[in-house]
Amino acid sequence: MLTLFAIPKAFRGHINTIQRNAIISWTLLYPRPEIILLGRDEGTAEIAEKFNLQHVPDVACNEYGTPLLNSLFEIAQNVGKGSRFAYVNADIILMNDFMAAVQNIPFERFMLTGQRWNLDVEEAIDFNNPDWENQLRNRIAQSGRPEGPQAMDYFVFPHGIYQELPPFAIGRVFWDNWLLYKAMSADVPVIDATTAIVAIHQNHDYNHHPQGRDGIWQGAEAANNEKLVGGRDYAFFMLDLVNWLMTPQGLHKPQWTQQRLSRCLEMLPLVRPEFRGWAALLNNLLEKRLYIDLGDTQMTQLCQNLGEAFFCNPSHWFWFSLDATTEEAILYLPTPAQREAKELRMQLQQTQAELEQLKAQAERSHLQFQHTQAELAQLRSVITGMESTKFWKLRTTWFKLKRRLGLVNEKYS
Repeated sequence: MLTLFAIPKAFRGHINTIQRNAIISWTLLYPRPEIILLGRDEGTAEIAEKFNLQHVPDVACNEYGTPLLNSLFEIAQNVGKGSRFAYVNADIILMNDFMAAVQNIPFERFMLTGQRWNLDVEEAIDFNNPDWENQLRNRIAQSGRPEGPQAMDYFVFPHGIYQELPPFAIGRVFWDNWLLYKAMSADVPVIDATTAIVAIHQNHDYNHHPQGRDGIWQGAEAANNEKLVGGRDYAFFMLDLVNWLMTPQGLHKPQWTQQRLSRCLEMLPLVRPEFRGWAALLNNLLEKRLYIDLGDTQMTQLCQNLGEAFFCNPSHWFWFSLDATTEEAILYLPTPAQREAKELRMQLQQTQAELEQLKAQAERSHLQFQHTQAELAQLRSVITGMESTKFWKLRTTWFKLKRRLGLVNEKYS
């Protein structure tokens, strides 16, 4: 069973129309998922009752009254009966290609998402018309617009993938990028179902926020989400980084173009900080075409080989270990690149050896310094003891007397 959950805005005006369209489309999915509506916004309880949906009103919110993502996911996974869950934005119309895609996922652990299609929808859709899906597809073909790899409005995952989430303000920025990052960092297959699922986003304004669109993207809640995600760099976790593509014909691996390989290497340090040096080295070599005059076909094949070698282990997004497989990694590079990589490796080893020598010298110098200090202290103690004797006092008095009698040359005294 699939548990689909969402948190609608207040059912007013145009938002009322498009949210009703979306929710009704979910009730017509086959097989029908369990649907949970969360939150207390105006109209949510009534819609849930009308369509026999489960309603959970109590959701944790921030100081602005905005629901928090971690609360939504926790409630859904505690209350829902499904083994798989789908968070869907409440303005997204789904059709039966959605359920077909979900049923065709062969993995136990995964995360599936995809781009949305933007469409102007002002009216209530006639879902009593048996041809409503085809009519919507025709409208998408004529006037719909794909938003791009950053636009992810649904997330399908099994129980347990998202257990501990930051308290992101829902409906603001960065939380969707974080969901992609989290799945990748957990070595979970991430599936882009854009070509298999037509998810229709019904265009709307942003009047539900007091500052409109600017408040959504640049307000205090957006700034807090950016802080929670770890910085603006995480906003670049998008669909062009996924490791599986779902089409109407099934699953397959995306091609490793130079652009895709560079993107994965660019984002790799955020997922695997220990590979920061390798990622920078390989990206630099790729930009220079590995110092070889390669044709486009050769470069494409090389990127495919590198991508498969570095990112396509079944259980790890990036499987090389800097400690164990450095030389193996270098073997994948053509001869000029091998030489540069080996030279860098040798320089690193030499630098490490020099640092160890300096460290040893510093330790020896420290011991010598401590020994010298001890000797000085001992000498001071001896001198202090000598100066306190009667002989030393008599000697001092004798020298003073000699000076007064002029028996000592002051120049040499």
